[in-house]
Amino acid sequence: MPTEQAACDVLEIRENLTLSPTDIVRARWVVRASHLVIDGQGACLVGPADGGGKEDLAQAGIGIHAVGCRNMVLRNLRVRGFRLAMWLEDCDGWSIESCDFSGNFTDPDFGWGEQEPGGGLLLERVRWSVVRECRAQRVWDGIHLRECTDNLILRNDFSNCTNVCAKLWSSSRNSFVENELSYGIRIDRAGGEVHARDSSSVLLESGSNHNFWYRNRAVGGGDGFFIRPLNGWLSVGNVFVENDASEGNNNCFESWSPDNVYVRNRANGGSYGFWLGGSDGTVLLGNEACGNGLPQGNHNAPEPVFGHGGIVIVGGTATGVCIEGNRCLANNGGGVVARGDVRREPPSFRFRNWVVQENLLDGNRWGLHVDRGAGLFYSANQGSNADGDWIGDVAEVREGSAQEALAPIARLTAPARIDLGMTAELSAEGSRDPNGLPLSCVWFVGEEVFAGGVVRWTPQKAGAYDVSLRVDNGSRASIAWSRILVAHGLGSEIGTEKEAGRWRSTGSHAFRDDADAVEGRYSLAIRGLASDADGWAILEREFSAEGAEAVRFWMRYRNENVFSWKDWAMRLRLVCDGGSLLWTGRKELAEWYGMGSNRGGWFLCEARLDGSGLFELSAEGSPDLRRAKALEVAFCSHGDGPYTVWLDGLFLPRREG
Repeated sequence: MPTEQAACDVLEIRENLTLSPTDIVRARWVVRASHLVIDGQGACLVGPADGGGKEDLAQAGIGIHAVGCRNMVLRNLRVRGFRLAMWLEDCDGWSIESCDFSGNFTDPDFGWGEQEPGGGLLLERVRWSVVRECRAQRVWDGIHLRECTDNLILRNDFSNCTNVCAKLWSSSRNSFVENELSYGIRIDRAGGEVHARDSSSVLLESGSNHNFWYRNRAVGGGDGFFIRPLNGWLSVGNVFVENDASEGNNNCFESWSPDNVYVRNRANGGSYGFWLGGSDGTVLLGNEACGNGLPQGNHNAPEPVFGHGGIVIVGGTATGVCIEGNRCLANNGGGVVARGDVRREPPSFRFRNWVVQENLLDGNRWGLHVDRGAGLFYSANQGSNADGDWIGDVAEVREGSAQEALAPIARLTAPARIDLGMTAELSAEGSRDPNGLPLSCVWFVGEEVFAGGVVRWTPQKAGAYDVSLRVDNGSRASIAWSRILVAHGLGSEIGTEKEAGRWRSTGSHAFRDDADAVEGRYSLAIRGLASDADGWAILEREFSAEGAEAVRFWMRYRNENVFSWKDWAMRLRLVCDGGSLLWTGRKELAEWYGMGSNRGGWFLCEARLDGSGLFELSAEGSPDLRRAKALEVAFCSHGDGPYTVWLDGLFLPRREG
């Protein structure tokens, strides 16, 4: 939040207020009451930096500030000359109507990264409110929602921003309808700059889930719409319908999160139409992605193999993807591109179980360009492309007939969790075909493939498994997907089964038992601060580690900093009589997920006593593993804000024999 505020009169608003259209009020307002109507009638609230430059606006503070005020109406007011025009905290039931928040802080020269909020509106923990027919142009951020839910943002003009026109952080179930959100971009074209420093017309991050976007215009941005989980905190369940994100400098739509839906959007004339990495469970239905990556237009960051493309899903896992009824025309590369891992042999991930049907793929270099996958059903795609389709290293490819038919309806039932040694029943019995045709069912479970309406699956090792079902009637197909956690089924754990009270910290950590667990009934939640990388979370408990092959545990995290883990990311120390063993992370914690769909969910991790794997092992003294007396963990994160790490099922498996 703005940390410095230039000198300015402060007026407290405690009752209804109506201004004259010619009023110019040189002050900042602090709202101190609920159930008020404030009608500016065109009046202007002017801050100390009105007419000043970037440096003056940066120190000009807040125009209107309200904390905890409910059932408010603010209309017909202009606010300018501040770092931030309006800041609402913990407010409910506001209606902000026909206000103009233009002429506040902006910074086209700022480089990469983040700075404190500025520009138009900042809403924090605001619920059940409406912002309609307002304006915030030529500012840093047009509207910025943090931890907001159930709001309607309707027919506003938040365009021409130097950072983001509409920015969401941990904000869910909001609706954005018919807003002008174009030209969120910060770039020096005259200086030859080609990237836009992560500026974007729309940015969703850090658990911004189940938002609805309808008929917004977001053209000409650094990206049009950008779902960005830099800290590993996914944003899922968002629905985008009939938005125009064309002419994106980099991507018209960019996402690195699964489970989002795109229907009848326009994504034309960018470097890429849709760039969706790590986008499992994604549906693209009836979109337009044309003329992307053309030499005479936006053509930044071409891929060495396929160039550019209309719908491109590369750089991370992509299980259970449906691409249907889209128009991908005249792209400088592939109409539809799917690619697994090409950097490692064998690949660390493949795209799995895709349906690509009834698309118009015409005038591209390739219609389909797919590689490093398993499971592709394609059918009734039309068009002519310079080099046809290119299908590389893809197992289980099936081409359906071009016969007219509706797609079937795929439904699966599967357990969310089982113990190792148990058998899971996977059923497609809820699936049906509206044409009355018989259905063929194929299951993709982890790296295994099965056929049949009901499958009994017995996993061979613990872990998190994607479960994806494809049903087809010979002509068309549909997909459903889920996930199964396979637990060890432990009889006992070390410090993670309702033992929060036994942990202590040399730093800022706080501990609690949490009912979200894989093993047993509880996990251990450790909350810390990124600024406290030297602090250790310590469990003092005597046990034997003799014969152990690893310290094994389930883990998930939520990092509330913009960037996630850094340097060694995580350390574990086993303190014994005579010395200790120290495991230091070889990779950043976020990288351990790869680009898989379970980022943010539980994953199985181990620190091995032979020093292999994710942790480097060192010893101090001569530790007697028969007499372990403490287990300690520490974390290293970017930023200075909070994070929470959950540990569960911590135990020491013994070496066989």
